[in-house]
Order: sequence, then structure tokens, then C-alpha cells
Amino acid sequence: MGHTMALLVLIFIFLLQSEAGISEKYFYNRPGDDVILPCDSVSSSDTCSSVYWLFNRQQSHSILEVERGNVVMNSAQAARVRLDSNCSLLISNITAVDAGWYTCRQGKTSHVESSVFLNILTISPSPPDADQQRDDDVTLRCSLLKYRNLSLCEKNRIRWVDETEAELPGIQNDSVHHTVCVSVLKVKRHSGDNKKYTCQFVDERNSVMIQTDFTPLIKEPNSGCSPLSFIMLSLRFTGLFLIAVFLLHRDRANLASLAENNVNKEGGKVKYENVEAVAATSQQH
Repeated sequence: MGHTMALLVLIFIFLLQSEAGISEKYFYNRPGDDVILPCDSVSSSDTCSSVYWLFNRQQSHSILEVERGNVVMNSAQAARVRLDSNCSLLISNITAVDAGWYTCRQGKTSHVESSVFLNILTISPSPPDADQQRDDDVTLRCSLLKYRNLSLCEKNRIRWVDETEAELPGIQNDSVHHTVCVSVLKVKRHSGDNKKYTCQFVDERNSVMIQTDFTPLIKEPNSGCSPLSFIMLSLRFTGLFLIAVFLLHRDRANLASLAENNVNKEGGKVKYENVEAVAATSQQH
């Protein structure tokens, strides 16, 4: 009985969407990508002057991104958003905050609209500077950011593999009705062992929709120093060099002064001898 009711509800929703002329598309991207979200509700003969784009992170709050074909300048995304000739929404250098539900309408109250769900996959280490460490345990967090009411967090939808495509035992948060799906992988790294860890989001048929990689940067033993150590060492050498230059300059100045004093003394002695000679000559006369 329960399965029958669920099937009837899905059929009812589908009929409502078909009657209202609603189309849906799903995009999967990574931070930094440029995306083009199509507006299927506008025919080729229409212009973009009547197009509205709305953005929702949560069901209760809509943000107007485009109004009558013009980008809304007080929108947080305004600097990275524009329309193309097909009224598609172009977003450059996407970030985690761009994930959500985008709706394109021809006219503000039109029942003909197209929906695009933008999902963003990220991967990050914990602690954030873990790639600067050596011989440590690292927790990798893979997150699929999505529209709040989009149920994509079913079990085994996020998986981990290594560089040999061997699956790794990640722990997934199976919670739904949230804005993020999360899977965590704990790894033990060793010096000189630069492995690649890949987080994949798969569909119901286990096909990869999107994936992102993480390769720790491991410092080899005795192979160098950290950037801070290098800077401190450079400052020490610079200080020693300046001291050496100062001492050399001071010694040269002292030698020059001493030579000048000797010349003055020698000159005074010659002058004194000349005076004595003149005096002796005067006495003889």
C-alpha cells in the first residue's frame, strides 16, 4: 500500500510539471568552473528582455539574479553573472555558495519555466594545512553542495578510490533534506608516499557524475625546508652579509684615515726641517 501511494504521488507530480511546462536539468561541477545554465522556457523567436532568473538555496528564500534580461546589480553574484544570446545564465568561477536551484521564466508570473539544479563537489583536508605535515593522519572531507530539498544523499552515492581505482572505506553522512552530502575518509600518510585520493559522486547505476582529486604534498626528510624556515635562513644570510660589508667599509675608512695622518705627520716633519735649515743659513750670514 505504501509503495502504491508513493508511486501515485510521483505520477501526480510529473503530471503537474508537464501541465505547467516545467523542465529540469542537473549540473555537477567543481569550484572554479565556469557554467552555462540553459533557459529552455524561451523559444528561439523570443528575446531576453522578458526573462527572469531566480536562485534558491533553500525553498523559502528566492534571490532575483536577472530581471527582464538585466543582471540585478545588488545580487551577490552580479560580478560573475551574465546572459548570453540564448538567455542562458553564465556564472564564472563558481564557488560553494552558488550551489542551488536556478529557475528561468519568461515573464515574472509565467507558469512556463525551466529549472536547473547546480550541484558542486568539493574536497578538503582536515586540518587545512595537513599537506604541509609528514607522517600524520589526515581526514579528507568530500562534500556535494546542493539545493536543500534535493535528495541526493542516498547511501553509496559518494565513494572514494585511490590512484589504482581501488575503493576505499569512506564514511558517508546519509542524511537527506540538507544542503550538503558529506563523506569522510581517514588516511595515514608516510614520507615519500604521494598517493592520490579521488572522491566520486555516482548515480543510481553507479556511473560517475563528477569526481575531484586530492594529492597531499609531502615533504621528504632532509630534502629541504619549509617556506618560513627558508625566509628566516635568507634573513640570517642577509644580516651577516650586511655586517660584513659594514665592517669592511669601516676598516677601509680607518686605514684611509691612518694613511692620511701619516702623510700629514711626514709633511710636518719636512716643513720643520726646512725651517731649521733656513734658520742655520741666516746665522752663518
